[in-house]
Amino acid sequence: MTDKDQLGKSSIQNLIPVWLRNRWGIVCGALGLYILLYTAWTRFHWGATESFRLIPSWDVDRNFALISDLAYQPVSIFATIVAWRIAFNAALDTKLRRAWFILGLAVLAQTLGDTIWFYLEVILGQEPFPSAADIFYIAFYPLALLGLLSLPSAPLRPTERWRVGLDLAVVMVTAWMAIWFFIISPTAAQYENGKLDQILAAAYPVGDLVLLGGIFVLLFRSTEGAVRSMLMLYLTGLLLNVAGDLSYAYASLQGTYVSGGWMDLSWILAYWFFALAAIRQKYTKDPALGSLSARVFARSSFALPLVAIGLGYGMLIWVARSGFAADSAVQSLFIGAGLLTIFVVGRQVMALRDNQRLNGELNEHLIQLDQAYSMLNTERDRAERLLLNVLPEAIANRLKLGQATIADSFGEVTVLFADIVDFTSLSARISPEQLVNMLNQVFSAFDQLAEKHGLEKIKTIGDAYMIVSGLNDPNPNQAEAVTAMALDMQTELHRLSEITGIDLKVRIGIDTGPVVAGVIGTKKFIYDLWGDTVNTASRMESQGMAGRIQVTQRLYERLKGKYQFEKRGLMQVKGKGEMTTYLVVGQNPI
Repeated sequence: MTDKDQLGKSSIQNLIPVWLRNRWGIVCGALGLYILLYTAWTRFHWGATESFRLIPSWDVDRNFALISDLAYQPVSIFATIVAWRIAFNAALDTKLRRAWFILGLAVLAQTLGDTIWFYLEVILGQEPFPSAADIFYIAFYPLALLGLLSLPSAPLRPTERWRVGLDLAVVMVTAWMAIWFFIISPTAAQYENGKLDQILAAAYPVGDLVLLGGIFVLLFRSTEGAVRSMLMLYLTGLLLNVAGDLSYAYASLQGTYVSGGWMDLSWILAYWFFALAAIRQKYTKDPALGSLSARVFARSSFALPLVAIGLGYGMLIWVARSGFAADSAVQSLFIGAGLLTIFVVGRQVMALRDNQRLNGELNEHLIQLDQAYSMLNTERDRAERLLLNVLPEAIANRLKLGQATIADSFGEVTVLFADIVDFTSLSARISPEQLVNMLNQVFSAFDQLAEKHGLEKIKTIGDAYMIVSGLNDPNPNQAEAVTAMALDMQTELHRLSEITGIDLKVRIGIDTGPVVAGVIGTKKFIYDLWGDTVNTASRMESQGMAGRIQVTQRLYERLKGKYQFEKRGLMQVKGKGEMTTYLVVGQNPI
């Protein structure tokens, strides 16, 4: 097979739905061709003409009745088989299987009715109406309704049940008005001499009305996706069946009905769609058809009550303008219009209540959203404060803007390290609670001093404290600010010593010069400094004297006119060699 042939075969297969690509689908397709053949027969009447009779010993009318009566049987029998194929499939849901068993019974009832009708009309040559066939025909309606209502569906809330009930009442009253006026009342008048004839003649349109109610209920109910896809086909079959019944009733009243005509196609097509629905039920992997059916159902359930209202009142206006006599049919029409008005008003009241409820829910939801927004703002502010406790504000803003890597060089900043003297021995003498409380008091006091002098706290490590000046907010007096804070730290520590009764002293080291600053970490951010200035300030602290502030030569050179210093002289500094260092005594008097 060439590529062109394979492409043509693939294109043809794509035209056939996936759920029909099996032996049952093939049979159903063959029956579709059979229906096309029957359609042609309704025009040419092969086998029931003077030139060719299917059974030569029978007359044309009897051959005509034979073909037209038996034409339904292949399709209806197949529809029953495929329906019960679903019913006896143990892999499916029990409720679904029960529904399909009842739907199969409904089609079987029609098949038995057709068989009895054929036997009476063709074999016995008797008038088939009224007869036992009517029992099975009429049984179709309650069985089909029961089967449809047995299909799995989501339960409705109380308010939805009221809404659906009122919408259904509007549609059903309009349908009743039309069927009563155009079919039931004239049919009853036609058979006024026979009570049984009247009852049976009226039973069919009443049954159709019941089926219409079932169809509308299913449109309003929320069903599963696979069930919705099947219902598109099954409801099409029901509508064809109802259309056939009503057309037959109306044509019979007008004396224009001819057996074996195009009107009979609706019934045979209805059986075919019943079979398609049963085959479709087993296939649950077509979301496109499921979503399409959901949209059709949703729009239909919205539009049908509105259309029904228009038709109901339009029918009333048409009758009033046409000058019909005020017989029972017209009186019933006005009674129906009164009921329709009551249900429409009830529906509007229900809609008003629904709107009030929805407005209340919307207002409540808006309040909840406002509360949630306020809580979100509160949490955002809290997170902002926590972030600013870890990072400088300028750095935090850069992170929030999405900057992944933050690293900056600064030509001159002033770095301070402070460490509590004899902290190790102190921690062994007091309880953990006292120790943590004391550290909290000390570092909280230092934080307040840093804020007072406009300095940036970098971190605390154990009992060590590090601040810097001149990073993100250049300050020409950065060295003076850091030195002033160092002196204040000593004063604050003396005050805390008197309060706590613990002799607290601190070693402080300061240096000024270039550094590199940046953010490291991905989950727990830390803003830190690196460079010779940082290392030297740390050495000034670690090799300093208890209760004193030790600074480098370059800091001394910057502040020697503003602060009093005591030269400590040359000392060996780890990693630096010999360095001249100074101790800050105090600020020069102005």
